[in-house]
Amino acid sequence: MKLIDLSGDESHATSQLDGPPASALDEALPALDLDDQVDEDISASDSESTKSSPAVQAQILKNRANRDAFNKFLQQQNDEQTTTQEFDDTFTSKTSESSKQIIEDPRDYQTELFERAKKENIIAVLDTGSGKTLIAALLMRYVAWQELEDRTNGKRAKMSFFLVNSVHLVRQQQIMLANNLPEAPKALHGGGKDDLWKKVEWDKLKAQNKAIVCTAEVLNQCLMHSFVKIEEINLLIFDEAHHTKKGHPYARIIKDYYLAQSDPSLRPKIFGMTASPVDAITDLDVAAR
Repeated sequence: MKLIDLSGDESHATSQLDGPPASALDEALPALDLDDQVDEDISASDSESTKSSPAVQAQILKNRANRDAFNKFLQQQNDEQTTTQEFDDTFTSKTSESSKQIIEDPRDYQTELFERAKKENIIAVLDTGSGKTLIAALLMRYVAWQELEDRTNGKRAKMSFFLVNSVHLVRQQQIMLANNLPEAPKALHGGGKDDLWKKVEWDKLKAQNKAIVCTAEVLNQCLMHSFVKIEEINLLIFDEAHHTKKGHPYARIIKDYYLAQSDPSLRPKIFGMTASPVDAITDLDVAAR
């Protein structure tokens, strides 16, 4: 993966990110075991648990902790949705006006980065307000056209994911992309309906959508539950990619699922965007290893 730095005086810098897949055991949130037997173990009485082998007891405690962590995530998403609802209501009209279709008039440097992103994974470093999302929209449109052809030829349906760091950014970026793509992406975050955490709902989403805008933790949880598999994704876009630090959902998605797929041909394309080149160079390198 290469980092393209066009911030400041628009000078270029590249940094190669490579290396073998790293173990996810230290930082990754362990996957929730949804097997019926595990549910029975979790609900077993304390007296029964004490009679179990140490390994079984450890698994029970592990799954209790995972379930608590998942419930905490849902509560945080609901809390953030509540606190940002008023902001979103006042922000939507302003964003809609400023996000009118601009994809047909990209600047030269945006076209250059788009062409690079078609061929390889890159992290674009651009100053705030320089049109990073437009480059992502160009790439998403290109991938969507390829996906339409693949689906017509009977290939497995895949989706693009535009990942953001907070709930209010889901709506902001969805509006921008909806105005610049032939098909509006679906906006999702963890504070939504409970059906989001059911496999049947994700099967519908995969069949009916070519792109999704969501908080990174939503995709992390869905990959963890196997609602979505990394080989079912054709493009991962990381907004504010400088957040890719140890323990952040961005880093867990890269380490636990992207690099864990040993066949490079089954990995999605990656496009990262940031206005913080120092963080991007250091932390994405750590995350990738």
